[in-house]
Amino acid sequence: MYILFVIFMISIMIIAPYQGGLRYIFPLLPITFYFLLIGLREVQKKINGLNLTHFLFVPFVIIFLQAFLIQSFNTLNNKEHIIEGPFDKEGKELIEFINSNTASDDVVIFYKPRVMRLLTGRNGFVVNEASQITDGRADILVIQKYVINDWFSETEKINTLNNKLKVVFENADFYVYRIIPA
Repeated sequence: MYILFVIFMISIMIIAPYQGGLRYIFPLLPITFYFLLIGLREVQKKINGLNLTHFLFVPFVIIFLQAFLIQSFNTLNNKEHIIEGPFDKEGKELIEFINSNTASDDVVIFYKPRVMRLLTGRNGFVVNEASQITDGRADILVIQKYVINDWFSETEKINTLNNKLKVVFENADFYVYRIIPA
């Protein structure tokens, strides 16, 4: 049963690759470790008593912990760039601005539209390219500073949409633009 699950998960990741990162591999880790241990025991039986479990498994765990610690130290060293989410000071300012300065039927382009809907009640969506911003479906564009957006670069936005957007709010983390209808 586990083998079918692993095959199914891997085939989904190959057929429909998603930009979500490694979080989709986490359900496979316990199964992978389980099969790794079973494989090491079988190899140990074939070699007649040589304890390969500790010989191969311990370095694997050490490498895994080393990678985890390096990533943790990098995160701690770059803590001024950690994005804290919608409940920090700047996020609360953005939510308050959206709630008090936009109509309830305004549509917001934001890279996390479900969070925007949850916190403001405004419908929203994500765009894949800058030309979709001015196609008439949205009224507000919210861009988070210091975040590499998957949909289009800051430079592209500035160069192609300068006369179609009006800045209506800005704080340390966000730009809010009113989209000027064509």
